[in-house]
Amino acid sequence: MELKFVAPVAKNGKELALVNEEDVASEFKRWENAVVAYFLGHDSTFGPPSFNKFINNLIDSEWRKYGNVKVYSQGSGVFVLDFESARGKELALGEGPRFYDGSKPFILKPWSRDMSLEIEELKSAPIWIKLPNLRLHLWSPEALGKIVSLVGRPLFADTVTASRETLCFARVCVEVGFDKMLPDSVTIEDDKGYSYDQKVEYEWQPTSRCSYCLHLGHSDSCPRRKTTFPCPFCLGQHTLLQILRLRQHSVQLLLQHLVQFLLQHLVPLCLVLLLLVLAVHRMMQGLLCLLQHLVRSLLLLNKFQFTNLQAQ
Repeated sequence: MELKFVAPVAKNGKELALVNEEDVASEFKRWENAVVAYFLGHDSTFGPPSFNKFINNLIDSEWRKYGNVKVYSQGSGVFVLDFESARGKELALGEGPRFYDGSKPFILKPWSRDMSLEIEELKSAPIWIKLPNLRLHLWSPEALGKIVSLVGRPLFADTVTASRETLCFARVCVEVGFDKMLPDSVTIEDDKGYSYDQKVEYEWQPTSRCSYCLHLGHSDSCPRRKTTFPCPFCLGQHTLLQILRLRQHSVQLLLQHLVQFLLQHLVPLCLVLLLLVLAVHRMMQGLLCLLQHLVRSLLLLNKFQFTNLQAQ
């Protein structure tokens, strides 16, 4: 491969390489059937050898009949699967989520020009959703696109939905961010103002996310967390400053601890103080009544004694 020197372009005081469509047109054609794959919850450089075996078994048992599939490892836990045919790519993407070792999701995403191949920058995943009992007039691509956009970025519908072979549910693949709360239903409204809620079902949800590094698949016992920092309000072993010195993502952890502290300690304390104030208030009312009776008794006694003196 022979390369030629091309003078850099200066923009805003910085030199850059300007790559236009003509420069990469052949590469777009080369990778048009490529799929990016990775295992959530595992970020070693190449992954265990069983990862390669898992992928090769999928190719041999299910995808090979639609043409050859080349596997490229990016060295960052990300694999590129280059399908020989568009049909093989379509079928691979159209299948439900697969799980390695029973727990680690194996994610497949169609390659696009703006996709990073660094696993740390992968902040979203494609998931399959179902819209059960979707009304008949809402099966058009335009309507489906608007509806599922309330969940994530629409990618494509499966072949059964596209051909309307069954009307039990519409099945659509959408890309969702790892930090997005997935709704159980979405609201649909027509141009006449009539609205109703449509139920949404998920074949799999990206729910296990580390509060320290925000890496999907980690628990709060994140392998990158060299030291565990418990709540600074508990046990007095760590200060608030230690928590604030962590990465920016740890602010979320601090807020969780703060809310937990308020709920566990301040709220019960306020209730105790309120009950104490009410008890003191009732006690003061009782003492006030007692003093009133005592004063009245003394006044009556003095009045009785004064009357006796006058009678004598």
